[in-house]
Amino acid sequence: MTLADRVLIEDDVQAAKAVASNPGRTYNPFFIHGGVGLGKTHLLEGICNAVAREQPLLTWAYVSGENFTNDFIGALRNQREQAFRDRFRSVDVLVVDDVHFLEGKRATQIEFLHTFNAVDAAGKAIIMSSDRHPRHLTALLEPLQDRLGKGTVVQVQPPDLETRREILRRRALSMGRKVPSDVIDYLAQHVTTNVRALEGALYRLLAFVSLSEAPLSVAGARSAFPEFEAPSEGAPLSSTALIETVGEYFGVTRAMLLSAARDRLVSGARSCAMYLMRKHQRMSLPQIGKLFGDKNHTTVLHATRRVEAQLGNDAPLLLKTTDGAAERPIRRVLADLERQLGLSANG
Repeated sequence: MTLADRVLIEDDVQAAKAVASNPGRTYNPFFIHGGVGLGKTHLLEGICNAVAREQPLLTWAYVSGENFTNDFIGALRNQREQAFRDRFRSVDVLVVDDVHFLEGKRATQIEFLHTFNAVDAAGKAIIMSSDRHPRHLTALLEPLQDRLGKGTVVQVQPPDLETRREILRRRALSMGRKVPSDVIDYLAQHVTTNVRALEGALYRLLAFVSLSEAPLSVAGARSAFPEFEAPSEGAPLSSTALIETVGEYFGVTRAMLLSAARDRLVSGARSCAMYLMRKHQRMSLPQIGKLFGDKNHTTVLHATRRVEAQLGNDAPLLLKTTDGAAERPIRRVLADLERQLGLSANG
């Protein structure tokens, strides 16, 4: 099982394997979405490799949304539209990465819709990826958006703690480096967004200890990542202050945050507050749930995971400002809140 496989939930891993083993007949079309650095491209490449290995008589084509667009424009300029269409419509397995790149490109979208329909009508396989669910690709033509969401849609989630540990262990092993388990744990606990960030943190640590001759230890990791450490001065942040600051930022009251309201504004603010509490105060899920009106620990877990997923594609959050409703990218929202609260962005 690949690292990308492990980030998917088990049912979706089996779905991906079934697609590779029986393309066009199972879970067709197959649409994968998730934030950056979570292994979507790696997973698509793995499916292509599995098709080539297990179904050698089948033809397949892998193309990114950007290359599909550029090749289509080139075909129009050189009057080679038919050759372009034959290239993608005659294959048994069509794999398109980063479909969201087609947003706002009307002519390319129309061409891709015809390609999609031709491949699908022939009973062939279509496998795609995007940074968002098809229903959130709002700059696509409605017929194309509907077609993309008509098959099996799965989401690649940010890796959990154990998966993050395994990613770091395997990457260190592939580099021929023996990294102590407590150092692996330290990085896995502090870098939570995606596989790319984890690997970058490991590279940074190894470069730091090599150049500074610091020990490859937790102490060395603390020196390499001073931003991970909580401020040593001043009184610890109270949960009440955090909730009030988040509520003021979003334009909602404390009572609304602690209520059972599930509208976009309140749930977004509540999720951010829970996420920050979990990240910076190291509180357990039941402890956080109790602070938010005795909510179940699974509610807190879902809220924090939702924020982690939104961070992957910098999703917009709704706020209530003095000028009315507004949207801001979640990374900016969390950065603003951490700055107001005097917290390190990396926990």
